[in-house]
Amino acid sequence: MLTEHLHRLSHRVPHGGATADEHKAVIELLVLVIFADGKVTQEELDALEQFDSDHSDWDEGAFSVKQYLGEAVSRVRSSIDDENEIMRLIATDAGRIESADLREQAALYCRELADVDGRAKEESALLAAIFKALH
Repeated sequence: MLTEHLHRLSHRVPHGGATADEHKAVIELLVLVIFADGKVTQEELDALEQFDSDHSDWDEGAFSVKQYLGEAVSRVRSSIDDENEIMRLIATDAGRIESADLREQAALYCRELADVDGRAKEESALLAAIFKALH
């Protein structure tokens, strides 16, 4: 199950030193994966909820994963119908993640989230772009 795998992944590499901006970028990429195939499933929402629980250490100051989700959804929705905007969002978010470890983990989180409800071809194409931008 994805939530179990995301939980294992979240504890493999410490994210110490990563900034709130880097965390926001990861969340935006995850939300983009959820919207890639044009449908949001309960399995994806559950996985995102588990991701939030597993990353409570990301909550600092005025930032929390759960509170940022609304803004992330808004940013993704404003880009989702324009492939150029999607690519710009991916490039921007990838550029915001400076930690090599977090870049690697972000790619894995995105892949696992795409697989939670069966990967659609739109998700595969998006993942290829995300992996390219992060590596």
